[in-house]
Amino acid sequence: GEFQHGEGEYVHDGESIRHLITYGQREHWRNWIPATFYCTHAAGPIVTITGLRPVKVVAFRTEGDANALRRQGDALRDKEPSVVALLAAVNGEKLAKRFAEKRIRKTFPYFMERDRTRPTVVCSASPEFLLQPICGALGVEHVIGTQVDPRTGVVHSKICKRAEKVRRLREQLPDVTYENVYSDSLKHDVHIFKLGRNAYQVVHGEPRKITL
Repeated sequence: GEFQHGEGEYVHDGESIRHLITYGQREHWRNWIPATFYCTHAAGPIVTITGLRPVKVVAFRTEGDANALRRQGDALRDKEPSVVALLAAVNGEKLAKRFAEKRIRKTFPYFMERDRTRPTVVCSASPEFLLQPICGALGVEHVIGTQVDPRTGVVHSKICKRAEKVRRLREQLPDVTYENVYSDSLKHDVHIFKLGRNAYQVVHGEPRKITL
């Protein structure tokens, strides 16, 4: 028959483990991303099962901890809802450009002062179209991310994370060797750390050399 109605639910109070999932970093994405981004946790299975694409999002705030709501309010006023925009059928490329214009000033100094005699590669689980404007402005030569259609939200590749990052790097840049590898997550990026002659874990915006 014809699909008429579907519901999903995702409720996860992460306050007790926030210091773990943000690695103590004030600028970690979990501290500023709008809570509405997590609607994908609930809607994702329904979208996958039905093969449909949402074109409208309706949301409302629920009562909760005052500090948590304050953080959410600050985030919503200051950030661009890029992922939700896909669900709402907004022009993703235009939104990515606006996101880059707002966030580029917060680029960590170590990246701005990097050795420009070597090409720079950014490899991320984020959609490539979201990375390209800011990486282009920063002079990044190679951008590798999850391949997502910015107008439809359709994902055309595996999520570019963990071991998939290594596979994509080797596929797209087969003859490249890596001098320095940087990431803020030792847990999730141990695979690419092993590719570099030198590995640096970025903590509070400062790279710290590590040995695996």
